[in-house]
Amino acid sequence: MKKLEIQGLEGKALEMATQFNAAVDKIESLEQKGLSFDTLKTEIDSLKTSTKGTELESKMTALEEGFVSRLNVMEGKIDTKGAKSEDLFISPATAFLNLLEQKGVKTFTDFLKVKDDFKDGIEVKADPIVTGDYTGTISRTQEASAVKFPPVRPFAFLPYVRTGTVSNGKSLIMWTPASYTANTGYAGESTNTVPENQASATEKTRKMAKISAVQYMSAETFEDLPQFAQRLQEQLSSNANLFVDARILSGDGDDSTNPNHIYGLITQGSTEFDAVNAEPVFKPNVSDLVDACATQAEIDKYIVNTVWMHPKTANKLRRTKDTTGQYIINKLLTGEEVMGGLRVIRSEGIGADQLLVANASLIQLWVKRSLNIKIGQFGNDVLNDNYTAVLFFRAQCLVEDDEKKGVIFVPSVSAALAAIEEVNN
Repeated sequence: MKKLEIQGLEGKALEMATQFNAAVDKIESLEQKGLSFDTLKTEIDSLKTSTKGTELESKMTALEEGFVSRLNVMEGKIDTKGAKSEDLFISPATAFLNLLEQKGVKTFTDFLKVKDDFKDGIEVKADPIVTGDYTGTISRTQEASAVKFPPVRPFAFLPYVRTGTVSNGKSLIMWTPASYTANTGYAGESTNTVPENQASATEKTRKMAKISAVQYMSAETFEDLPQFAQRLQEQLSSNANLFVDARILSGDGDDSTNPNHIYGLITQGSTEFDAVNAEPVFKPNVSDLVDACATQAEIDKYIVNTVWMHPKTANKLRRTKDTTGQYIINKLLTGEEVMGGLRVIRSEGIGADQLLVANASLIQLWVKRSLNIKIGQFGNDVLNDNYTAVLFFRAQCLVEDDEKKGVIFVPSVSAALAAIEEVNN
């Protein structure tokens, strides 16, 4: 119990503080004597009565709060006759545990047998509080990641082909295929009947293809879900690039009906595999076919360095050995896969029964306008409180005339394998 500080007090204030401290001393003295519960309670009530109606009453009330309230809680619950003061001035929880010990309660079954012995009885609740009693899950939910869209397939051509930029003020790409006829021969003394060498060249042009994608978003999307809006813009960009990557192989551009579409390798930029010049192979595998494609290009003076195939095909070849016991596809320390000295590009952009074998530098991608996204309020967007994201991309694919001989396309691997298989009669 804490006494009042009297230093610096004068007059009535000093008198009241002194009286208060005397009351504290008296209570502490009674406590030390180990009086019974009834005696101590009577003395405290007497002190309260003597201060009633004075300015000291509120102080006395605060003084008794620390132990009178506890006495009231325990009164009638335990036998206090002859109790020590240290047994009286304890918390209700401690007093309750002491009582259980006195009654020999060691298990919950023991407790159920004696609970009716208490003066007012004790209520035992059988139903605990469970998580189902709390409605809602947001406050206890941890976000593992932000908005995440399914990934697009890896690019098959954009990272590997030769890329050029169309200058400002230009809108066509031009190349000039030429031919040369050499008529080198023998000449006699004072005579020369060797025909002259001949050459010709013709300019060719191709228009750019314009690609676009549009996405509408409300103003609230930008304000309330900024991360979601950012992911939408990323999807707009990545899917536009994927569109171009796919058309490099299968684009339907041509000089008549679709001059502003991308010219694909299958129809406009490659030479189909021809088994005529391939040597027959006993039980050929895909590696033998790729070698036959490389030979076809080599005969036409081109050296290939890359083969594109479907992931399933590559996976099979990674576990297939050739006749010498070596795996057909091997992985370098850099993680790059190679087959017979050629870099292997896995891509779902090419069919599971297709192959493309080429010198990657022969495939050109020309860009007039790099991927450009414009975001703003256009047309009725202001009225509707919307935003529009518009993407534009101008590009074109080109494999020059003679260089198509260095880009070999296999439309059907199974048919090509059958064509180069040696048949034993």
